[in-house]
Amino acid sequence: MKLSKKLFDEIIYTVEISPYESGGFLGGVNDTVTNVVYDSKNSYFASYIPDNDLLNDSIRTWAKNSIEFLGMFHTHYPNCASMSLGDEKFISELMKNNCDENDILYFPIVIARKEISVYAAKLINSKCEIKKDELILLG
Repeated sequence: MKLSKKLFDEIIYTVEISPYESGGFLGGVNDTVTNVVYDSKNSYFASYIPDNDLLNDSIRTWAKNSIEFLGMFHTHYPNCASMSLGDEKFISELMKNNCDENDILYFPIVIARKEISVYAAKLINSKCEIKKDELILLG
């Protein structure tokens, strides 16, 4: 996944004021993130549950400008940049119910003021594969 240094900084510093397990949506072209929408409505102690209305509104708005939905991010506690079993289950269900074979969506884990660890999900033979992906910072 590609991301400008400016958006990287915006994300890691904006989530600093949010509770853990808060998140947002990523839009862009191909594998390059150009747009971010922060979702603060549904933040819970142990899991991030996206605001479906905000997500669908974001996707519709982006589509008018040829911006694709690329995935969603959420925050974790410091020093916990890996996927939880709950994260994997949520992503797998989302992919199986909303994506076509070989679609790729990104699910970064954000540690405030520190890092973004990117995971890419892809449907292959109706099975969701989630793998760590490289974050490429632009500019």
